[in-house]
Formats: sequence, C-alpha cells, structure tokens
Amino acid sequence: MNTSADDQSTIFGEATGISDGSYTGIGEGYNNYIVVEITIVDQLITKIEVTDHEDDWKWFIRAYNTISKTIVDVQSTDVDVVSGSTYSSQGIIQGVQDALNSAR
Repeated sequence: MNTSADDQSTIFGEATGISDGSYTGIGEGYNNYIVVEITIVDQLITKIEVTDHEDDWKWFIRAYNTISKTIVDVQSTDVDVVSGSTYSSQGIIQGVQDALNSAR
C-alpha cells in the first residue's frame, strides 16, 4: 500500500513525538493500582502489557483484552470502557495515559 506523507501523518495519535521505548504508568483499578507498560515504536503505541494488578481476573481480563487492543488500533486512550469491567477498564486507560505523560 502506497501512502503519501500526508496520509501517513493521520495514523499518528497520542504517541506522536515520543521516542521509541517502553514506558510505565499507573492507573487505579477496582481493588488497587494497575501497572501498565506500553511500547512505542515509530511514534505508535504497539504494545500494552499489564505488569501488576489485583483486580478479579474474570473482570480484569475482559477489560484488558478489549481496551489494550482498541487503544493500539485507534492510537488513542479516548476509548469506551468495557461494560461490567468499568474500574479495570479505567485503570488500564489511566495507566496508558500516565505512561504516555511520563514519556513526554
């Protein structure tokens, strides 16, 4: 697929201007904090991993699977929470936002 420089710039999102690397952030989940590590490559969020959390697995994994994929797909933390997993969703989103802020 050929894209012009103008077309390419439209895919950049919240990681624009951030150097390649891994960055850690913290968000507040249901039971405690959620620690998130994001990977930035070529100014794009390419990976989101949760390295520590205490939320109930059943609810956490629903949030993680959906939220992490959606953030990577749209390159933004402005995503909807997962119904039934609101606190875990919010904690993951906050963790990604915190990691992005620490990277700036």
